[in-house]
Order: sequence, then structure tokens, then C-alpha cells
Amino acid sequence: MAQLTDLEKVRRRRARRRMVRSLFILALFAAVVFLCVTVIRQAGDLDLKTAYSDLRAGMASGDGYPVSLPGGQVTELESAGDALVMLTDTNLYTYNSSGGQMLGVQHGMASQTLKTARDRILLYDPSAEKLAVYSKSAQLSSVTTDSQIHTADLATNGNFAVVTGANDALARVIVYNRGAEEIFRFSGNTPIISISLADNRDTMAVGFVDASDGKYLSSIRKFQFSYQEGDTGRVDLPGELLLMVDYRSASAIRALTDQRVILFDGDLRETASFAFGETVLDRYADSPDGRLVLVLGNYDKEKRLSVVTLDRDFNEVGRFTIDYNISGVKADSDYIYLMAKDRLHILGFDGAMAASVQINSLSQIQPVGGKLYYTTDTAINVIDIGEVAPPASSGKEAPASSGEESAPEDEDDGPSGEASLQPSGEEAPSESGGDAENLQPDSVPESASEPESAPESAAPSGDAPSGDLLNYDDLAPGG
Repeated sequence: MAQLTDLEKVRRRRARRRMVRSLFILALFAAVVFLCVTVIRQAGDLDLKTAYSDLRAGMASGDGYPVSLPGGQVTELESAGDALVMLTDTNLYTYNSSGGQMLGVQHGMASQTLKTARDRILLYDPSAEKLAVYSKSAQLSSVTTDSQIHTADLATNGNFAVVTGANDALARVIVYNRGAEEIFRFSGNTPIISISLADNRDTMAVGFVDASDGKYLSSIRKFQFSYQEGDTGRVDLPGELLLMVDYRSASAIRALTDQRVILFDGDLRETASFAFGETVLDRYADSPDGRLVLVLGNYDKEKRLSVVTLDRDFNEVGRFTIDYNISGVKADSDYIYLMAKDRLHILGFDGAMAASVQINSLSQIQPVGGKLYYTTDTAINVIDIGEVAPPASSGKEAPASSGEESAPEDEDDGPSGEASLQPSGEEAPSESGGDAENLQPDSVPESASEPESAPESAAPSGDAPSGDLLNYDDLAPGG
């Protein structure tokens, strides 16, 4: 009887082992299926090999932030999907959320311009003939043009376009698919100032600027890659200097001029506009949900700037003044980020101050997934916005404020109650925010009266605005 009992125990142990193995195999199979599905979803318009490479690089463990700068001068900080993209004068880098380096390549470009679209990165040299496209972890393609590059653009489906000079024309546009195969070409004798590809479509908008009798003659034309006989739509903007054209969606095209921002439908019919009045555009920023932040004025002359926020239909959301100069502006779905000297101001779209943080040697900022990454002279660091600023208002399309609110004057030392971030690498905050829990938001400023308009219309001062704008002096009528 004892032998029978022992035999039964053995059978039960074997049955348990078989069940454990079966469960393990099932779990492994589920993990493989999940991985495959994730890779396919991540792939989008990328090939599976590149998507898998990006996924592995994104999951790679890093040592967290801060990340010491690898060298070179940081010129741009952007995002590609959930990855941080950093451009220096010598290299292109991407990092995942744990600070792991996903990409690090020498670009060999004397001057560099960076554009991103979903998980792709476009890098070109506007003074040469070199252009390259990258994923988050590898180079996908490169193109050498016959003439100097003027501007370029990248779509989420992998199409990219480049504007160059030509021997037989003043400007030439060449569009490539994601495999770097030419799919469209257009040449003309009118200067091209901006170009924008529609995401996941075979359409692009091209901005032209000419001059006659001392007046600007700007126009926007639509082109269909399957139609080689010319444009499929056109709108003229007489007397306005076109600065930028941008395909926001299949049914929305936005344009910036020296006088206003304009919204067109997919057929280039004007649906809304916002005029700058007697002031000038200093810089601008987009939010992921389509809202627009305009910084207006000339700080050198007026010692103040006006900030206007618009929803995607150009309804005014907020209007307020700031009495400090800024070197950059970014926006996410919740906040506006104004970069001043050694200080970062975080505001709602209605102008309400959420936080003001002292960061020594602050140079570049980029919000990604509820965090704000920034660079200093020595490191890349991160702030958890949720730990610094109060929850954003649920009303993202709030009405315009009744009066303008003036953000506090920028000072070398932060106000009482604020902690200072010291990004030397020794006491810098961790990925979770580090010192962020010690930072106290500024109180909401008192309302101020709306400033008078600037007395003259002039070119923007200071650094170039965000986006693909140019210096007004570059295109003086008749010049």
C-alpha cells in the first residue's frame, strides 16, 4: 500500500511538472505574440527589421538622468515618438526614457537642420547637398543632391522632400518615398520658401515668395504626386511675406506671414486668420493637439512680449504679457514652456503661472510624455511635470482671459520658496524629478491691462523663431 501511495505521489509530481511546462510554453508563446504585435504596431511605415531595432533600443536599460553630454554644442532638442532627439554640431543622438543611448552618429554637416515625424528623423545641411533620414536607432537612407539644399520636409509615412537650386531653374522640389526612390519632381523660377508634406497622403503644399515693384508676391500651391502636369490648387497672398506653410491634416493647411497666421481647408480656401496688428511675430510653438502659441513684439525696444494662444480653429484661448525676454518656447497638451535666462516658466494656455524653475545654464528644452527634458552646459536632465506643476485645467479650450496677466519678472535668483536645479551633474534631479518635489509653483500673477500695440512693424528680433521661418532681411522686396 505504501508503494502505491508513493507511486501516486510521483504521478502527481509529474503531472504538476507537465502543467508548469505547459504554462511556461503558453506564457512564452504569448510573449512572442505580444512582441510580434508590438513590433508590427511600432513598424507603421517602417520595415519590421528597423521597428524591431527601435523597440530593442527603446527597452534597453540606461543609468537614468542626468546624462552627461557626449561633447559638441547642442543645437536642437526634439522628440521622435517617445524618444528624445539631440542634435549637436558634430553628432546626432537619441535617448530612451531611462537615459539609454539609442543612436549616436557623426553627421558630418557644417550646418544642420532637424525635423521629426513620428518615429523618423530628417537631418540636412542647408549650406550643402547632403540629407539623411534616421529611425530612432539607425540610419535609413541618405541623399546627395546636385545643388545646395534650401529646405526640406518629412512625412509620417516616410516620404521626404527637398528643395534645391538647379542649373535650369531657380528652385527644384524632389519628393522621395520611404525607400529613397524619387516619386515626384517640380522645377520653377519663383523662390520656394517653405514646403510641407501631408502625412500618409501623396500631397504637398509649397510656399513661394517673389517681389515686384517693391511689394511681396507670396503664394501657396498644392501638388499631387500622381499628377505631373502642375499644381492642383493655388492661393495668392499679395503684399504679404510668406514665412511658413504647414499641412496640419488632410483638411487643414496653416500659413504664417509677416502679418498674420492663416488657416486654409484642404482646397486652400481661407477659413480663419489671426492678424498680428502693429506688432511683429517673435517666435511660435505648436502643441500636439493643434493649438498654437504666438509670441509677439520686440523685447529689445518694448521690454515686454505678448503671448497669444489659439485653438486649432484659431479661436483665442488666452492673451497675456511677459516682462522678460525668452530664448525659446515649446508646448505640450497641458502647458506652455518659456525658456528665459537660467529660468524655465511653465504656464497654462490661459496664461496662469504653474511653476517657475531656476536652471543654471539652461540651453534647450523639449516636452515628451509628461516630462520636460532640458540641456545645460554639461548634461541632459529631466523634470517630471506632474511633480512641479499642478494638474492642468480640464478645459483645454478655455475662453480668453478677461485681461492680460503678467508673468513675474525674470531674476537671477528664484523667488523665495522655490528650489533651484543645479544641473552640474552632482546634484541634478533623477528621472523621477529628483528635486522636483521641493519646487513650489509661483502664485498666479495679478491681472494687468492689455499693452498697447508696438508702433511699427519690423522684423523679429533675437533668435530665430521656432519652425521654418527666415530673416525678413533675406527677402527684401527688390533686393
